[in-house]
Amino acid sequence: MPRFSCRLGTSTGAVVVEEIVGPSEAALRSQLEGKGYFVFSIKPARALSGLAADLASGRKRVSMRDFILFNQEFSALLKAGLPVLTAFDLLLGRKRKGHLPLLLKQVRDEVQSGASLSEAFANRGGAFPPIYSATLAAGERSGELVSVIQRYLFYLKTVQAIRKKVLSAMIYPTILLALSVALIFLLLTVIVPKFSQLFLGAGARLPVLTEVILAVSSFMRYAWPFFAGAAVAVPLTLKIIALKPEGRLRLAQLRLRLPV
Repeated sequence: MPRFSCRLGTSTGAVVVEEIVGPSEAALRSQLEGKGYFVFSIKPARALSGLAADLASGRKRVSMRDFILFNQEFSALLKAGLPVLTAFDLLLGRKRKGHLPLLLKQVRDEVQSGASLSEAFANRGGAFPPIYSATLAAGERSGELVSVIQRYLFYLKTVQAIRKKVLSAMIYPTILLALSVALIFLLLTVIVPKFSQLFLGAGARLPVLTEVILAVSSFMRYAWPFFAGAAVAVPLTLKIIALKPEGRLRLAQLRLRLPV
């Protein structure tokens, strides 16, 4: 959904400027007026500010542990027959840490203003997994919201268990790989250059393999800032590309073409 920069007046007389995601300018104006705001202006957000907000939302992604706990409590309250808004009020009454309470309050306000539960979660950017809002939408259409959330919880717990096993199995190889890379980098940039003076001063013709190692060492001594910059620029570029649906599609197609 597009992002809009909104200049709003609150009931206390304060004027605030916020960036809000909405289906359209008219729908967002109606939604904000329904919440009691006086809308001064609504303009499409600038591309750079929207990008910064998307990157920030990625950093504010809720922890999986808190997310699982919220869904367990939420599904239990719905199963007991409580309405969605009442369940949210009870959950928001509990003291929670982190970014989750603020996001849940925003979801609750949107639902109260007429948005569906799945739309309210989808409008939180990258804070929640996209599959979660799609799961809620399926539950809303079928009328089986509780069972759908419980199936999603089973999926989350399964993914968490697999992830823990993979991480525990990868710790030792990762440490060995990091130490190996650091040792090779140290040899090529510090140790080999010191020996190269001795080899070159001998005046004898060096073996081909030795010449290759000396050339690689000389290249690494001057090119390591380029590799360091690439190590930062490449992941950032991929993240920026993945912010757009068409970018995620292209990256997915590229992954499918990889030989691994």
